[in-house]
Amino acid sequence: MRWRLYAEKLNLDRLAQALVGLGDRAGALQQIERTLAMATAMSDWRQVANLLWRAAALHDELGRRDLALARAEATVDLLRRLDNPRPTGTPITWRASSLSRPLSHRYPLFRVD
Repeated sequence: MRWRLYAEKLNLDRLAQALVGLGDRAGALQQIERTLAMATAMSDWRQVANLLWRAAALHDELGRRDLALARAEATVDLLRRLDNPRPTGTPITWRASSLSRPLSHRYPLFRVD
Protein backbone atom coordinates (compact mmCIF):
# COMPACT_ATOMS: atom_id res chain seq x y z
CA MET A 1 0.00 0.00 0.00
CA ARG A 2 2.76 2.46 0.90
CA TRP A 3 4.43 2.03 -2.49
CA ARG A 4 1.16 3.11 -4.15
CA LEU A 5 1.12 6.31 -2.11
CA TYR A 6 4.76 6.93 -2.98
CA ALA A 7 4.04 6.38 -6.69
CA GLU A 8 1.05 8.72 -6.56
CA LYS A 9 3.10 11.38 -4.77
CA LEU A 10 5.85 11.05 -7.37
CA ASN A 11 3.38 11.33 -10.24
CA LEU A 12 1.76 14.45 -8.76
CA ASP A 13 5.20 16.00 -8.36
CA ARG A 14 6.06 15.24 -11.97
CA LEU A 15 2.74 16.70 -13.11
CA ALA A 16 3.52 19.90 -11.20
CA GLN A 17 6.93 20.12 -12.87
CA ALA A 18 5.34 19.60 -16.30
CA LEU A 19 2.78 22.33 -15.62
CA VAL A 20 5.56 24.75 -14.68
CA GLY A 21 7.25 23.90 -17.97
CA LEU A 22 4.00 24.67 -19.81
CA GLY A 23 3.66 27.99 -18.00
CA ASP A 24 0.64 26.98 -15.91
CA ARG A 25 1.86 28.28 -12.54
CA ALA A 26 -1.54 28.14 -10.85
CA GLY A 27 -2.11 24.54 -11.95
CA ALA A 28 1.39 23.59 -10.82
CA LEU A 29 0.73 25.16 -7.44
CA GLN A 30 -2.45 23.09 -7.03
CA GLN A 31 -0.51 19.91 -7.73
CA ILE A 32 2.29 20.93 -5.36
CA GLU A 33 -0.27 21.53 -2.60
CA ARG A 34 -1.76 18.05 -3.19
CA THR A 35 1.71 16.52 -3.17
CA LEU A 36 2.58 18.49 -0.03
CA ALA A 37 -0.43 17.03 1.79
CA MET A 38 0.64 13.51 0.81
CA ALA A 39 4.29 14.07 1.76
CA THR A 40 3.21 15.45 5.14
CA ALA A 41 0.94 12.46 5.77
CA MET A 42 3.84 10.14 4.87
CA SER A 43 6.28 12.11 7.14
CA ASP A 44 8.58 12.68 4.14
CA TRP A 45 10.02 15.86 5.63
CA ARG A 46 12.74 16.46 3.04
CA GLN A 47 10.10 16.30 0.30
CA VAL A 48 7.89 18.62 2.36
CA ALA A 49 10.75 21.16 2.52
CA ASN A 50 11.31 20.88 -1.22
CA LEU A 51 7.62 21.34 -1.96
CA LEU A 52 7.28 24.29 0.43
CA TRP A 53 10.15 26.04 -1.35
CA ARG A 54 8.70 25.36 -4.79
CA ALA A 55 5.31 26.61 -3.60
CA ALA A 56 7.01 29.78 -2.32
CA ALA A 57 8.59 30.37 -5.72
CA LEU A 58 5.29 29.87 -7.53
CA HIS A 59 3.36 32.12 -5.15
CA ASP A 60 6.01 34.76 -5.75
CA GLU A 61 5.73 34.42 -9.53
CA LEU A 62 1.96 34.78 -9.22
CA GLY A 63 2.41 38.01 -7.25
CA ARG A 64 1.37 36.57 -3.90
CA ARG A 65 4.30 37.92 -1.91
CA ASP A 66 2.83 37.28 1.55
CA LEU A 67 2.14 33.63 0.75
CA ALA A 68 5.56 33.30 -0.88
CA LEU A 69 7.31 34.63 2.21
CA ALA A 70 5.21 32.43 4.52
CA ARG A 71 6.12 29.30 2.53
CA ALA A 72 9.78 30.31 2.35
CA GLU A 73 9.93 30.89 6.11
CA ALA A 74 8.19 27.53 6.68
CA THR A 75 10.88 25.90 4.53
CA VAL A 76 13.67 27.46 6.56
CA ASP A 77 12.00 26.51 9.85
CA LEU A 78 11.58 22.90 8.73
CA LEU A 79 15.16 22.66 7.46
CA ARG A 80 16.40 23.97 10.81
CA ARG A 81 14.39 21.29 12.60
CA LEU A 82 15.95 18.72 10.26
CA ASP A 83 19.45 20.04 11.08
CA ASN A 84 19.88 21.35 7.55
CA PRO A 85 20.26 25.10 8.18
CA ARG A 86 19.77 26.32 4.63
CA PRO A 87 18.26 25.23 1.33
CA THR A 88 20.70 23.53 -1.02
CA GLY A 89 22.45 25.98 -3.31
CA THR A 90 21.69 29.12 -1.35
CA PRO A 91 24.18 31.43 0.33
CA ILE A 92 24.67 31.09 4.05
CA THR A 93 23.20 34.56 4.62
CA TRP A 94 19.92 33.68 2.92
CA ARG A 95 16.77 34.84 4.71
CA ALA A 96 13.28 34.73 3.28
CA SER A 97 12.47 38.10 4.80
CA SER A 98 15.28 39.78 2.84
CA LEU A 99 13.88 39.03 -0.62
CA SER A 100 14.26 41.84 -3.12
CA ARG A 101 13.55 39.86 -6.30
CA PRO A 102 11.30 36.90 -7.02
CA LEU A 103 12.44 33.70 -5.32
CA SER A 104 12.56 31.85 -8.60
CA HIS A 105 15.03 34.38 -10.04
CA ARG A 106 17.30 34.54 -7.01
CA TYR A 107 17.54 30.81 -6.45
CA PRO A 108 16.58 28.06 -8.86
CA LEU A 109 14.08 25.50 -7.67
CA PHE A 110 16.05 22.95 -5.74
CA ARG A 111 15.79 19.55 -4.21
CA VAL A 112 16.68 19.09 -0.56
CA ASP A 113 19.38 16.45 -0.25
